[in-house]
Amino acid sequence: MRREVRVRHPGLLATLAREAVAAGGTAYLVGGAVRDALLGRKAIDHDVAFEGTVHAAATLVSALVEDGWTCEARHDRFGTARLRAGEGERFDLAVTREESYPHPGSLPVVRAGVPIARDLARRDFTIHAMAFRLGGAAREELLDPFGGEEDLGRRRIRLLHEGSLSDDPTRVFRAARYAARLGFGLDGGFHAAMQRAVSDHEGLDREAVALGLA
Repeated sequence: MRREVRVRHPGLLATLAREAVAAGGTAYLVGGAVRDALLGRKAIDHDVAFEGTVHAAATLVSALVEDGWTCEARHDRFGTARLRAGEGERFDLAVTREESYPHPGSLPVVRAGVPIARDLARRDFTIHAMAFRLGGAAREELLDPFGGEEDLGRRRIRLLHEGSLSDDPTRVFRAARYAARLGFGLDGGFHAAMQRAVSDHEGLDREAVALGLA
């Protein structure tokens, strides 16, 4: 699905979009920031996916700092950074990536610099698998390949695919947290998948659990 959606802080996002293109890539607002924009909620943080190389991401971060943004943390090796701009608005930047799981419950093997569609396909729920393509305008294009906007309208949390909980059982805990926070229900069929994942304790990596509950 592709349509235009109004987002907050168009000036900051225009700067981010312009510098992303200059660095050799494309920036997308993703995850909870998109979800909250569509729900009419104020986003506390802004997750940004950068479709480009790790080196280009480092160039982007340096350019934003030259524009007056504050960089609180950066890891150029992994293509990630945390920045602030405007009146303290926080932006968490990460190069697009895909993940594969050697066995159920393990930590993922990551490949960086993939197309945005593959980055969205790795996410936990459909309501977080949407992106605004930032083009330097006040109205941005919504990418919604898994029907996340419809699920927001139905107030439900839905997994992207049947093997989602086998890949990462900690999504059970995140689903419960978001359901409580947003007042949403779980999609039909989720409960059976959740019960199977919870009962499979042997495949659950303790570090993965800690990350899931963070």
